[in-house]
Amino acid sequence: TLPLPDACLDLVTAFSVFTHIEAFDTTWLSEIRRILKPGGIAWLTIHGDRTWREVNPEWPLWKPLDEHPDYQKDRHHAEIPRPRTVYRWRADRSYSANVFYSYDYIHTVWGRLMEIVEIRPAIPAYQDVVILRK
Repeated sequence: TLPLPDACLDLVTAFSVFTHIEAFDTTWLSEIRRILKPGGIAWLTIHGDRTWREVNPEWPLWKPLDEHPDYQKDRHHAEIPRPRTVYRWRADRSYSANVFYSYDYIHTVWGRLMEIVEIRPAIPAYQDVVILRK
């Protein structure tokens, strides 16, 4: 839990956070919902359907993805291969992940927790913004 009281914020932003949350995305989203006031807005970036279709060598996520064996198997798919697709790297001290969310996943799963106001493409070029309202 975040060290904040319930319903204390009008706006929460998470830039390039959900793009790396490999597990418990709905737990994090529930915590954001808890700290938002009624009508509050969550502004979250994701790697979405558009990111999957347009990923290219100029983007920061290209090199690690291009070297990941699971991505090498999946990259021929025109659409994200699974509604929530995770590519994970492990090292001695830490791990990291790149996570792709289909827009359908956002609407059907995240939409149960908060109202999906809009998904805005390309903010920045390699991520989309999901705007949610409590």
